[in-house]
Amino acid sequence: MDPDGRNQVPDISFSNAGADVFYDEQVDCVCIELKGYLESHIYRGLLDRVIDLLKKYNTSKLLGNTSNSEVISVEDQDWSNNDWAKRAVKAGLRHNAIVLPKDIFGRLSIESVIDNAKIVKVKYFNSMAEAKDWLKKIT
Repeated sequence: MDPDGRNQVPDISFSNAGADVFYDEQVDCVCIELKGYLESHIYRGLLDRVIDLLKKYNTSKLLGNTSNSEVISVEDQDWSNNDWAKRAVKAGLRHNAIVLPKDIFGRLSIESVIDNAKIVKVKYFNSMAEAKDWLKKIT
């Protein structure tokens, strides 16, 4: 494990220039690591892959590393809140650990998306290690 609490070689289920999506067996959670600005079709496709992995691994936990992400468009924020969040909850999502972006505008757009998913317990963190520690405590 590296200093950020990441597996050195995760089993990447999906990867592109904008993000990695994978299952972390040690934490029993789906992880999504955003790497900057994402066009709408890429952003939505990544979040749909998260739902696929929640179902495949029968886990209720998601770790979103958004520390390097940028602003999410208002349209994608609305889609996340009104479409994706409902489907993610139906797929079993109950706990979401978010590593917040350093960029204030990215941070605000992430918080806008996450704060509207009221069924899911959400906690914000400044590091992957802290987020993983919290998720590991959830059974």
